[in-house]
Amino acid sequence: NQRHARIAPVIARDASRFLRDITLGTHGDVSIGDGFEIRLGPKHAGLPTVSTESLSKGALDQVYLSLRLALVRLLSASGETLPMLMDDPFANYDDQRLKAAMGVLKDIGSENQILVFTCREDVALAAVGVGAPVISMM
Repeated sequence: NQRHARIAPVIARDASRFLRDITLGTHGDVSIGDGFEIRLGPKHAGLPTVSTESLSKGALDQVYLSLRLALVRLLSASGETLPMLMDDPFANYDDQRLKAAMGVLKDIGSENQILVFTCREDVALAAVGVGAPVISMM
């Protein structure tokens, strides 16, 4: 409980920021419950929080990416940065959120090594669009 009380708010704060950036402000305010359940804050005051069970597959993927990024950031805070390896993490993203997610990854990539494996040309083009290096194996 003590560890959760110390770590969960830090992860939730960073995940909220990443999620707002990735979803262009549609989602944000991630909270991590005592049982590690993930909920999203309401868009408008007075409305209830949203369970991840009610999200689309794309939105859920964006929440999980935001949480992974926040966790890597937290684990890298001691000075030794962790690399990230991802295999086609954008399968359920629309074009706007793909571009936004690439921008977030490029920013984090200035401190952490990030490798994204994909067979999709739109992912490579989104990376090029934000100035991230792309290596083609074809």
